[in-house]
Amino acid sequence: MEQHNLTLNGELSAADLEIDSLDELIHFEEPLSYELELQKLENAVSHKGLYGVVLHASAARCLKRFERPLSLDQWAATCL
Repeated sequence: MEQHNLTLNGELSAADLEIDSLDELIHFEEPLSYELELQKLENAVSHKGLYGVVLHASAARCLKRFERPLSLDQWAATCL
């Protein structure tokens, strides 16, 4: 990362993220996908990218199952 940006792409399972049993009505049956770009700054690391996952859920009243895509596009942060 001294001279160039570092790009990371991949997937993480709910078990890898330890989120597979956080809520009994929401399930992570598919992996979280990510595309990140890291850049070394003088005294920090900047990262930006996107995250995406499909949530599988059940309605609390009738327990009807449904899917909801969730994505964080244009996400950025700097760590000191």
